[in-house]
Amino acid sequence: KRKQVMKKFKSYFKKLKNKFLESDNPFLVYIKHPLETRKKTVISFLIVVLTVVLIVLINCIYRGGFYNYNTDDIMQNYPFMHSFIDDLKNGRLHLFDRSMLVGQSQFANAFYIPIDIFTVGVIILSTFMQAEVAYSFVNMLTPIFGALILMKIFFNKNYKNKTVFIGALIFVYGGMSQAYMVWPTFNELSFYAPLGMLIVEKFLKDKNKWYLIPLYAFAVVLYNFYFAYMLFAFFMIYMLIMLFVNNKADFFGKRGFYRNGEFWFYLISSLSLIVLGLGMGMTIFLPGFLYQIIETAPKHVDTFSLFKFPRT
Repeated sequence: KRKQVMKKFKSYFKKLKNKFLESDNPFLVYIKHPLETRKKTVISFLIVVLTVVLIVLINCIYRGGFYNYNTDDIMQNYPFMHSFIDDLKNGRLHLFDRSMLVGQSQFANAFYIPIDIFTVGVIILSTFMQAEVAYSFVNMLTPIFGALILMKIFFNKNYKNKTVFIGALIFVYGGMSQAYMVWPTFNELSFYAPLGMLIVEKFLKDKNKWYLIPLYAFAVVLYNFYFAYMLFAFFMIYMLIMLFVNNKADFFGKRGFYRNGEFWFYLISSLSLIVLGLGMGMTIFLPGFLYQIIETAPKHVDTFSLFKFPRT
């Protein structure tokens, strides 16, 4: 009897499998080949990561919050963001903010509150939920947008769909893990780094896209001047790598980089355009830079600085 039952079960399973494979139902066809095209690859990626985000969001709300640690990101970023949104909605936003440590220029607050599309998203979502929950939700979505940009770069390089899918999952997992462990502003590096890579690719392909570089530099300064130098360094390192990968220059020979005019054109023009973007964002960069250098905030320990000013 056991053999007969197993035989019937195998026969039933085989029929079901054949029916599934031969079905022309759009949903079943998609399940059979989720990475068949680039469009399906992107959709499959979004289904997986958004499902994880939804599960995490529901679990965290059920447990009473996203964080349980008494760390700087909780004690500083979240209260500052909540205060900023509250003041903005109630018309109490001033050029000088006394709630930040011992007081500082509102422009210098970009160190804690990025002026970018993600902050706009937090402001919009805060009309439907608590500002802290909206901030945490956006922090989880940020690396997903970065992964989508990375997928576009991989597709442009004609990588296999499976490779793109796995690479994007690894990238977004690292970004989402980071969202729980460090300051929220750190997390947006997972968006701006791939964005810089995409702009390098576009500029090397078409010199007429030069305007993207100063706009990127400007956006990075508005995001956070403190991380701007890291992103600019990453941008130039990626530029150098791609100049060699795309055969714009060689290490030695007739097209050696040390005597290759095209190589130096891309290098010098990129640096110049970054400086232009930095100048465009000086209203944010300068107050924040001076705030850090002069060190108006009380410190527990002395830190090395090229310029020494008396503490206040």
